[in-house]
Amino acid sequence: MQPATSRPRPLRLRTTRLGCLIGVMALGLSACSSSGNGAATRAGTQGESNSCRIGFAFSNTTVSLYKPLISAVNAEAKSKGCTILQSFANGDPQKQFSDVQTWIAEGVDSIVLLPLDESSIGPIVSQAHAKGIEVVGYAATFDGEDGSATFGNTQAGTDVGHAIAGWLKAQGLTKAEIAVMSTPTSVISKSRTDATLAALRQDFPGIDVVTTVNGQTAADGLQAMQTILAAHPDLKVFLSAADDAILGANRALRAANKKVGDVLLAGFDGSAEALQATADGTLNGVDAGLNLQTVGKAIADAGYDVIHHTQPLDIVVPYTVVTPDTKEAATRLLAVNR
Repeated sequence: MQPATSRPRPLRLRTTRLGCLIGVMALGLSACSSSGNGAATRAGTQGESNSCRIGFAFSNTTVSLYKPLISAVNAEAKSKGCTILQSFANGDPQKQFSDVQTWIAEGVDSIVLLPLDESSIGPIVSQAHAKGIEVVGYAATFDGEDGSATFGNTQAGTDVGHAIAGWLKAQGLTKAEIAVMSTPTSVISKSRTDATLAALRQDFPGIDVVTTVNGQTAADGLQAMQTILAAHPDLKVFLSAADDAILGANRALRAANKKVGDVLLAGFDGSAEALQATADGTLNGVDAGLNLQTVGKAIADAGYDVIHHTQPLDIVVPYTVVTPDTKEAATRLLAVNR
């Protein structure tokens, strides 16, 4: 797998951070944090415990990839002398907004945010900047951010779309039905499925999207697949923006006595359970998997770099696409994603 890459951007100073930057130049100190009134203050040197506080607002902490991801985030943050604060909104935009406002009131140093509601981004960025707090876009970028830790979603979706088309053609098909599961309010979910469908339609014009449903969890996938099979027993592909849903869908296929290989399940993230099922042949899947250790490091790095105004401010983590023909790729990702 290729390492994370960066998009350098010009170093930017806002008024609330200028005093801190002058202090760094004059005194050679290495860490900044924000006080309650928005003025930048010193918070210790790098490597010193609690030298910075980074709020990490993830979308759903119940998904299977969360534990290995947050472990990697905490490990990298600790190596930098920082503490990670977590939001446990679990899909609730109002809860996430409330958690982030609490962090702003407490004067954290930076916030790494995967927004559950795009309409809340503007107010969050404005409130954070008013307190001298930096804001990092996680998984997707947004206006006003100070840095980002994102993924190559469009390229991964394109690769997944080509892989699905290749599988359909290998079955000797010219027409096929696909069901799509995504979260319409999620920027990352939409970018993944849109890019996949665009590439799939280009390679396989006979694809027919028979339904698009909202969801991302295993329970969502299970329930959706049960309903879809009743109406579309000849379904050939189930596409989800998140791995957990294809795991649930796979359970529904087994319960319906479908053979492994009857339906192709395509997902994103690289959760250990999905990778293991693909590797051992119990799930016929195409998975755009992320190295969760690399993602965790990118989150902590981006949250730290914007505080200290050091490059890179933007980090892009690539995917590895696993197919039924490249199961060894699943095994390699499993080594770091458990």
